[in-house]
Amino acid sequence: MKRNLRTGFLGTIAAAILLAGCEPQPEVVVGKQELQKIRSVAVLPFEDAPGEYGQRSGMAVCGLVTNELTNSGKFRIVERSRLKSIVDEQNLQATDLIDAQTAAKVGKVLGVDAVVIGSVNQYEMDKTTVYVHVVPIVSKEYKVGATLRMINVETGQIVYAHSGCGTSANHFNEAGQRAAQTIIAPLLRVR
Repeated sequence: MKRNLRTGFLGTIAAAILLAGCEPQPEVVVGKQELQKIRSVAVLPFEDAPGEYGQRSGMAVCGLVTNELTNSGKFRIVERSRLKSIVDEQNLQATDLIDAQTAAKVGKVLGVDAVVIGSVNQYEMDKTTVYVHVVPIVSKEYKVGATLRMINVETGQIVYAHSGCGTSANHFNEAGQRAAQTIIAPLLRVR
């Protein structure tokens, strides 16, 4: 009962973070000692953002988060092809993996200490046109916002949650990279 209340409370915090969009959010770290024990991680597919540009945004941001975790050298990351075969074998859809308990079960099958789940809540491009002496000057701003949760597969407890966003004048990938770095940076400081 106590664990369910704690998980419910953390789920509420994660939902608040998700609804906040691209505003800077404080990270949630539960049990730094427990987080220190996590060595191997599987990053499950992220949920896509709504909107015109959101299709396949979850896969893009998931890949960027995976790269950030891998490049940190602080975790052993399960290869995406192995993860895909387990998800296919278990006959799961990406939406099933958002549930913390289902994600923890997949993590146990993969033999990892924790799973990372998340969603992309913003994947937009704002375009502004300014005319200077009849010459159009077009500027674009790409925005990517995402929420991430790390779940201990043994306890089903959320041990880390954070959201963040990134912007770029160049393209979605750069904005997504900045969002991934924003989300992961506090986790790496704790580890």
